[in-house]
Amino acid sequence: MFTFNELERWTTEPLTAASFEMNSSSQKYKDVGDQILDINNADLSGEFADAEMRVRRGLADDAADLSSAYQKAQADFDQLAGAVSALVLQVKQVSSVIHAAGGVVAADGKVSDVDPEYQVNLDGIMPSGASLLNDATDDPRKKLQLFVNLCLEKGKELLHAAGTVYDEVADIKKKAQETDWSIVKRGVKKPDSEWNAEEANDWWTALSPAEQKKVIKEHPDWIGNLDGVPSLVRHKANVLRLEAERNRIDKRIHEIEQEHAQEGRDRKETRENSPWQRQGPYRERDGGTGPGNYRDTDVELEALRKRKNELDNLAKKFPAPKGSAELDAFIDKKSADYSLIAFDSPKDGHLRAAVGIGDVDNAKHLHVHTPGMNSSVDGSIVQHDGRWGGGIRDMNTVLNATKAELKFAGRNHEQVAGVYNLNYDAPSTGETINPVRSVLGSTQASDGADKLAGLCDGLQATHAGDPHMTVTGHSYGSTVAGYALGQTKAPDEFIGFGSPGFEARGNSDLNMVPGHTSIGAAEGDVVAWSGWHKNLLAHGEPHNNPLYEHFSTEKATDADGTNYAGSEGHSEYMNNAQGGQMRTSVKNIASIIAGNGMYFPER
Repeated sequence: MFTFNELERWTTEPLTAASFEMNSSSQKYKDVGDQILDINNADLSGEFADAEMRVRRGLADDAADLSSAYQKAQADFDQLAGAVSALVLQVKQVSSVIHAAGGVVAADGKVSDVDPEYQVNLDGIMPSGASLLNDATDDPRKKLQLFVNLCLEKGKELLHAAGTVYDEVADIKKKAQETDWSIVKRGVKKPDSEWNAEEANDWWTALSPAEQKKVIKEHPDWIGNLDGVPSLVRHKANVLRLEAERNRIDKRIHEIEQEHAQEGRDRKETRENSPWQRQGPYRERDGGTGPGNYRDTDVELEALRKRKNELDNLAKKFPAPKGSAELDAFIDKKSADYSLIAFDSPKDGHLRAAVGIGDVDNAKHLHVHTPGMNSSVDGSIVQHDGRWGGGIRDMNTVLNATKAELKFAGRNHEQVAGVYNLNYDAPSTGETINPVRSVLGSTQASDGADKLAGLCDGLQATHAGDPHMTVTGHSYGSTVAGYALGQTKAPDEFIGFGSPGFEARGNSDLNMVPGHTSIGAAEGDVVAWSGWHKNLLAHGEPHNNPLYEHFSTEKATDADGTNYAGSEGHSEYMNNAQGGQMRTSVKNIASIIAGNGMYFPER
């Protein structure tokens, strides 16, 4: 395919030229979309005008989609160019070291004739994770061989990534010649369950404002969890769905309580009329917990009351409008600081939700985070007292740090938003021995990955332009995220911390360009060191894989004297230390989300 020496001669010129072409194409389709919407149809009226506007909205949306797709391709080519430049520099640097050590590199990449006394230190060559190779062996030849092999692997990953991007460009050009008018003209009918996010978005944008309001009001279940529908619209639908679910639960609880009350009255009447005095005086049932008092509905009632409590707490943050006037005002809202992007209340499983923070569909930088084991809507998203839960507070900590990064870089105009994704059945400690729900298995991760991949595709489809999307995952959430990345090409960055693994061998399995997968593992984090869900063919656990970038979680001091706290154990990656001191991990995560790469690399 290529030799190590050929890597030195790789150039970024084709990639930068392609980036320029993508930018031009993106602008062209943006202009086309604007022109389509500016057409004056004042002379048309009635059904003909409605039909013409539906088609025109569809065409304008197609143009906007193509513009965003070319923006995405431009960003991908820029990432590739940066990764190629970095690899070529590393190849030249290690070649110099090999030659200085008296060695040579054969065409097949084999290193030989290295002075056994030569001191080799890769700290100045590897941007992060140099200790993974430095500590692997004291033999200078073997150490240099490991790095040459790593360069060859990264070269293969870059060729794979480039092939994927060029295939995506070919698909964009194909889409430019195709429009499914059956979707555009579908109108107010239930969406097809087989649609992908782009098709769902085509249907939604083709609807008139009046039709969209009708769907939100009368059919919120159609769109609440439909990837490809704008986040704010999903929020409105899910707030209504949440209220409907609360009403359903309340109704069922009342029915069971009435049934139990009637049973009690019937038993009391039977006992009072019984000639058998030795039964003793009548006593009320002890609530279904005593011997002989068990009913099938007792378990259902207990589960319903627990779910009611969870739903009531969630509703404190997402209250439903009261009355038609409030409903109309709610549907007309143009923004929400927090949005209920996904909501599911299954009978068998935990309550699930995804919460947007900020302007999800318009922010330049988008952070999509999936938490791990023991995360729950009732606790991680909202607390019993109505305050935001720990997961949302941690998200705000990282988002605020990202805003500070952008401000420091003079990019205040670039917004950042986030999505806290708990729209999967996160395992709990008590379910460890359950083969289906256990954190030791992959069932929940696989199911969650399907939804996360759809969410990312949906966010890409509804976004105004191409967002810089960073997917992060903590603990089992990183396993979910890693699985999901194999199914979507929307994200630009992946950050895993406290990760037990995600069964990927390297960047290619994650649809990531080399240099854009970052791993953090704190001192004493036994989950990160377990490698339970690692790929057995990979370079060990994610935190030991040199194909990835590795950021520091230890305490650090900035060049200007600012001190950052370190992280210990499994749960100190996204929160600040006591007194509000920022952690090194938060600084690194925020820097990556802002598009600056890690700030404090692990050496």
